[in-house]
Amino acid sequence: MKRGSALVMAIWIISILSLLVLNFATEAHLQTSVNLYMRERIRVAHLTDSGIAIAESVILNFPEVQEAADDEREEDLEKLMEDDRWIQEKRELKRGSRTTIGPIVVDKENPSGGTVTIEIESLGGGDNGGAKLNINTLFKGDGGHPRYLELWEGILTWAGVPEEPQELRQELIDCWTDWRDSDTVKSGDDGAEADWYEEDQEEHEVAEEQKYVPRNGEIPDIKELAKVKGFYRYTKDQKEVVSPLLTGGKWDPDDDDSPVVKNILDILDTKGGQKINVNLASADVLSVIPGIGIDPNNGEPMDEDVVGAIIEARKDAPPDGEKFVNDEDYGPFKDWNDLQNRVPEIDMVANEYLSFKNDSNDCAQFKLTITGTSSGLSHSIQAVVYVKEKKLHFIRWQEDP
Repeated sequence: MKRGSALVMAIWIISILSLLVLNFATEAHLQTSVNLYMRERIRVAHLTDSGIAIAESVILNFPEVQEAADDEREEDLEKLMEDDRWIQEKRELKRGSRTTIGPIVVDKENPSGGTVTIEIESLGGGDNGGAKLNINTLFKGDGGHPRYLELWEGILTWAGVPEEPQELRQELIDCWTDWRDSDTVKSGDDGAEADWYEEDQEEHEVAEEQKYVPRNGEIPDIKELAKVKGFYRYTKDQKEVVSPLLTGGKWDPDDDDSPVVKNILDILDTKGGQKINVNLASADVLSVIPGIGIDPNNGEPMDEDVVGAIIEARKDAPPDGEKFVNDEDYGPFKDWNDLQNRVPEIDMVANEYLSFKNDSNDCAQFKLTITGTSSGLSHSIQAVVYVKEKKLHFIRWQEDP
């Protein structure tokens, strides 16, 4: 009997010890896996940090890079790359709107240490013109576009703002001008300076801390347009709402037959010069430009699809089915002559509104997508940055989107 009890006790002890050993082994294995994961996680984080440094170097210096000479040979390029490893990528960004670097091995002494891929896309907004119209130049006054009226007419026509009553469109333009210019003199019959806003806010019992007057200067945020007379309205119950111009929708929500207008915020920005970059601008932005989307003779939409021709011609590859193509017929436009040769239906007037190259990066915005990969683990960063005084500033940052 005692022997049987001892045997059972021994078996129990052995079982418990086995479980303890198994538990220790499992914990050790898990700890090793955690350590490996953390090591690789740190490594891919370092890889993305390296990618940010590379992107910064390319963005800050691409405007100064020299374009390839017509007679540049492969050995010439190799020699240039000894002094500037990213010269090709800088040229791509200067010629067009985007470039991709990698995947590249950051540590040549440790090729298995992972790779990083950097994608840079120009969003425009630089002094030479961006992808959207800079609203801060669309007014009468110092710093204003000499043809701001034509551009506003193009914008309002594209958006579908009713042409009647006749003073409706002019009121929107005048009220914006009074908000943007530096003087306190009312523009036209329906403009609005500080006294108008004070009376309007008093009438609608706006709280003291919510009152405002025209900025009389550049606006930093395009959403500020919702504060301008004509770009907001009151409902029947006196509730203030933004105009459909800034949201899209029916011009008069209470009228079933009211036209639907487009959101003009999709084509406006607060940075950049007086021109738009034809290689970056969307079809909607091009649609408001006289000589491209708007007939300069009558202010109506162009009969010919010049916008579509530009979008098609600036693609990096020909349409499917074309067998023989001259490489110079596709890709970013080099200058006005190149655009005119490839899109002959464009009107000469359009030249006053267009830029072609990313010659300047000051105030320009860029989208970065940086991905570090090591041992099957990856880490990505998406960011929007802008350049100011030769420094990169981050507007948006998202990890592993």
